Amino acid sequence: MEPTNSTMADPTAIVPSIIILAPWVKSWIDNAPLTIGPWFLGTCFELFLQGVLVTQATKFLSYNDPKGRSKRLIWLVIVLNLLCLVKTSQNIKIVWDTMITNYANPDRAWILLSVEWLHYTEGVSTAIIAVYVQAFFVYRYHVLTKRWWLCVFIALCMAVSLIAAIVAVYYIPKLIFTRIRMWSLTHFVFAIVVDTLITSCTAWHLQRRKSAVQSTSDLINRLIRLVWQSALPPTICVIINAIVLESQPMVLTHLMFNIVLPKLYAVSLLYTLNTRNDIR
Repeated sequence: MEPTNSTMADPTAIVPSIIILAPWVKSWIDNAPLTIGPWFLGTCFELFLQGVLVTQATKFLSYNDPKGRSKRLIWLVIVLNLLCLVKTSQNIKIVWDTMITNYANPDRAWILLSVEWLHYTEGVSTAIIAVYVQAFFVYRYHVLTKRWWLCVFIALCMAVSLIAAIVAVYYIPKLIFTRIRMWSLTHFVFAIVVDTLITSCTAWHLQRRKSAVQSTSDLINRLIRLVWQSALPPTICVIINAIVLESQPMVLTHLMFNIVLPKLYAVSLLYTLNTRNDIR
């Protein structure tokens, strides 16, 4: 018997399509809060920090320094903002590819993380911005103390951190998860060592320069608070990143902190420069 028009128009008579997913892709979809969620939440918060960064950069570039000392740092700020804009564009592209372009094609969305260079190089772009900011603080420490030997040691730790991030990215297309985890943790540990050395050594040096003059002592106290306030957010983020990666190596939760991390470094640098101008 031929189906009638009324039967064909009945939505309940339509048989739903069945999509068979590979086990790892099904796991990707079933655990979306731990796979896709970190990308999306990290990018949203990173966009917020990008706005903060633009505001701070505008404040710094509009500062009128009568002695012209800030002019030497203008290109430092411009290059930092360009790097952060490229980083933001990369994160938006990743989220767009994963959640919009390939929304109905989860097989491709999952595999993009290991075959599309723009996706799997996210860790290297984060490390480049981190090292860029750390290099400024090492230079500032050298200007303050002239302890070149300690600056060289910190610079070597920075180099190891950057190389470890590059090696970790090298193993992502090969899907060798043990090597990715090992080199990622190496990168985070050396980044923590660098941040801790820069912050503690700078604060200790300023503490030693306190004098009996109240005005000088108050100024140094403000500078010490500035050192800790600017260093704590990115350092805490790196520590959380390492802990989450170590405790949950097979999920992508740690990426949320990794996406935000370069913006925290950039904001700490510009916060330092603007606060220094305010103190003057």
